[in-house]
Amino acid sequence: MNMWRTRSGYTPYVTWAIMLICLLVPTLTLVRWIPATGALTWQLVYAPLEALIQPWRLVTAGFVHGGYLHLLFNMVAFWVAAKQLEELFGHARFACVWLVSTAGGYVFALALSVFIPALGGAGVTIGASGGILALFAIFLMLQRGAGGDISALAVMLGLTLAYGIFVSGISWQVHLGGIIVGLILGGGFVMIGKRVYPEVTNAYDAVEIRRTREAATRKRHRLQALLIGGVALAEVAIWGMCYASTLA
Repeated sequence: MNMWRTRSGYTPYVTWAIMLICLLVPTLTLVRWIPATGALTWQLVYAPLEALIQPWRLVTAGFVHGGYLHLLFNMVAFWVAAKQLEELFGHARFACVWLVSTAGGYVFALALSVFIPALGGAGVTIGASGGILALFAIFLMLQRGAGGDISALAVMLGLTLAYGIFVSGISWQVHLGGIIVGLILGGGFVMIGKRVYPEVTNAYDAVEIRRTREAATRKRHRLQALLIGGVALAEVAIWGMCYASTLA
């Protein structure tokens, strides 16, 4: 069995690329040991004030980790979810899903910091957990849409969120934001899947069946891209409102 592929033989290039980037970005532990490595890392981490004027941090913070144990746990969880979703959505759409999901967690945390300071964290926040929880939330909605059992996923998401709330040093805000974005995306994907399906007038015409299925697939892909783009635009708008509120 090829370790670089899924069981079906699909190679999740984007998943491996994201994991490689996370491995290459110096962790905060390494930065403390070797301060010279922090030149890059400190430009990537999330902090509310910095994110208002450097919005790329809302994405790049998801590639930075506190230590190698933190990195290991996140990458194992990421691999479990990402490889299957990349096979389902394809390389390009999965890459967009990941970026939107990661940013969504940090945008939510930023909005809380600006509009409800009592609930928003003020310190440096890092990690891919928000994006990873978004991926599992997408799985939950897809499973629910297929009529499957979602109890295990729901419990896992709930426990992870509760752990972040009751244990200091963990940003439950980013976790909750990621879950919300994942539920929105997953719910949208389910609705698209139910509304866009092949309508075959002649079930015995193989050519018509193939063309109808291909047309439905293209339409489904377009709608999925619009959904992802819409969520991305909403995140940009929320960041814009946060920025504007600081100028008032």
